[in-house]
Amino acid sequence: GVVSGRLGCTAKVGPKSSAHPCETHLICVYTDDFRDKDDVDRVLKELRRLGFEAGMSYKADVATYLGIYRNNPWGISPNFYYARKHACVCQRRKDKAKQQKNTIEKYTRKAARR
Repeated sequence: GVVSGRLGCTAKVGPKSSAHPCETHLICVYTDDFRDKDDVDRVLKELRRLGFEAGMSYKADVATYLGIYRNNPWGISPNFYYARKHACVCQRRKDKAKQQKNTIEKYTRKAARR
């Protein structure tokens, strides 16, 4: 994959838990530029060809460097893209962030009316 150029520029796999062997584990595939959605989609398609069917998310290293992790106090998703199970095209995470913003605004308006 990585050596032959079919995946990103680098990859790593986290160890699987012996205590919970059926749980998923971390697989990181790095691309040269997180803003290059065509390349992100290309890597996703290759992962699908290799048999990875689960839903996946794409987190750029910049989120880690800035200390942005899941459930952070700012409510910012660390993931830039996500792909549903079996999907071969990533959706931009900002679309979901826009939905979250609209939901927050809706609840804020409801609370103000009370």
